[in-house]
Amino acid sequence: MSIFCRAQLNSFDKKTRQNKAKER
Repeated sequence: MSIFCRAQLNSFDKKTRQNKAKER
C-alpha cells in the first residue's frame, strides 16, 4: 500500500514540476 502511495506521489510530483517549468 505504501509503495503504491509513493508511486502516486512520485508521478504527481513530476506533473507539478513540469507545470512549474511551463509557468517559468
